[in-house]
Amino acid sequence: MKHYYKEVKKVMRGEKTPEDFVIAIYGEDYNWAKLIAARRIFIEDGGDPSVFDKYEWKVELPEGIRIDTEF
Repeated sequence: MKHYYKEVKKVMRGEKTPEDFVIAIYGEDYNWAKLIAARRIFIEDGGDPSVFDKYEWKVELPEGIRIDTEF
């Protein structure tokens, strides 16, 4: 699995947004499932989950699914 430590640090320092992080992994055309997967990668590579949880996402999550949903 590829790691994104440098990108995580940039998000944590405020140099990039969480959305920039998702786009770096999955491209501009990401969906809610890829968003949740990117959050998991972000956390595994040392990121604070609250950064993702507080961000205003443009992707609508299906009913009953939250950004912190584990599959």
